[in-house]
Order: sequence, then structure tokens, then C-alpha cells
Amino acid sequence: MLSLKQLLREKDVVVAATVMEFLRPSFVKLCKYAGFDFIYLEFEHALMNPSVFNDFVVSARDNGLPVVSKTPDLVRHLLAKILESGVTGVQLPRTNTAADVARLVDFCKYPPIGTRAGVSGMASTDYLHVPAEKHLQRLNEELCIIAHVETCEGLKNIEEIVSNPYVDICYVGTFDLAIDLGTPGDMNSPAVLKAMDRICEACRHHNVIPGANGSDPETIRTLRAKGVRFFEGPSDLDMIDRYGRDFMASLADLNGAFRAAESRLIDA
Repeated sequence: MLSLKQLLREKDVVVAATVMEFLRPSFVKLCKYAGFDFIYLEFEHALMNPSVFNDFVVSARDNGLPVVSKTPDLVRHLLAKILESGVTGVQLPRTNTAADVARLVDFCKYPPIGTRAGVSGMASTDYLHVPAEKHLQRLNEELCIIAHVETCEGLKNIEEIVSNPYVDICYVGTFDLAIDLGTPGDMNSPAVLKAMDRICEACRHHNVIPGANGSDPETIRTLRAKGVRFFEGPSDLDMIDRYGRDFMASLADLNGAFRAAESRLIDA
């Protein structure tokens, strides 16, 4: 399996299937067949059973799809469990300060970079026991640290956040940022677009990859022009909703014809 960092070196953009509720091996395979680059677990807003979470990540790894997960909070024991499931990227919501990023790096990276507790033979090593030095080095190199900026405070501190040498990606949470900037629901307001430009410029200056939501192709193309390369794409719920609505809308004419015929019969 290629790591997320390897994919970013080989491709112009990477697009995830976002998973909120359907943590099933079948969904992993469908995402693979569809051509998604990785899977993004929305573990901030969605409730996920820990055992199911772990099994789902293992399934994704077995099918060659790297997994990025949000962490619901900046807590050491929670991050340890997320990491040992085998994810290749961790994303911190409400990244507001340089101290937030430093703490995330400390919890997620092994010494000498951080203080992550060592363990081998779990899902993060595909249940293989590997030499300790090799194990620590490989996981430190592969793991993506993703800052998630979505508040005015984070925007104010963007230079300090992305200047951390271990930050690989800075994801812009435009939905919450729009709320904080006073334009709720309008992710394309002048204030949000100005903030996006400022964040992308800071990322360029510090060689960090900008990321954003990419739930539709038009948004991805527009944001790519601004420098964004990492996209958390449509969710499992979006896919079901959109296909279901489009499918039933395509049959609406049948019911219209039926009602017209029924009306003619009544008139007769």
C-alpha cells in the first residue's frame, strides 16, 4: 500500500471518500473500485464503535487505501488507539495555535521527535513484529500530521501553525470558518475566500500542502487553482442521498404520465 505521502508525491491531487456511518468492508471495496485515493474517517462528528473502527481501517489497508482520521480531541490515549489501528494521517480539528500542533506532533511521533508510546505487532504493522528501530522510523516517516484550521483564532495564528516542520497538510474547514467569520452557510463569501488565500499563501511559504472539502468536482477544480491538493470528498451519506434523489427524479415522468392518464379516465 502506498502511503498518503507517497500518493501526494506522485499525484497532483488526492481525493478521499469521507466515511461517517458505513464502516463496512464492502464500502471500502466500492471506494477502491471508484478510484478514490484514500479514506477519511469523520471521527469528530460521527459516533464510531472502536472495534468496528479498527476493523474498517485494517480492511482499507488490505485494499490499498490509506486512511486519515480526525481525532475528536487532543488526548494521548485516544490518539494512541487511533494510530495503532493503522491510519496514515491524523487531523486535529480546531487547530488554533502553534502549541496545539506541537502537542499533536508530540503525541503522534515516536522519539526523538515526540513521545508516542511504542508497541509492535498491532494493525499499524499489519500484525507483524518488526525490529523496533525500523518500526519507529517507518511510522514516523509515513504518518501525516494534518492541522485543521477553522476559526478566526487559527487564521490569526496560521503562520505559526504551518511553520512547524512536522506539519504536512493544513486543511481549511470552510464551513466552521464561515460561521466564525460571520457568514454562516456561505463558504464562498469574500471573507472566507480571502481567508483561504491567506492560508494557501502561508502553506506555500512553509512548503505545507493546503487541503479542503471537495464534495463536488467544480469545487475541487476551483480550489486546485488556489493551490489546494488534498481533498476530503463526498461522504457515504452524500453518495446514497445524491444517487437516490437522482434515480427517483429520473422516474418522475412515469408518475406524471400515470396521473395524467388517471385524470383523463375520470373526465371521461
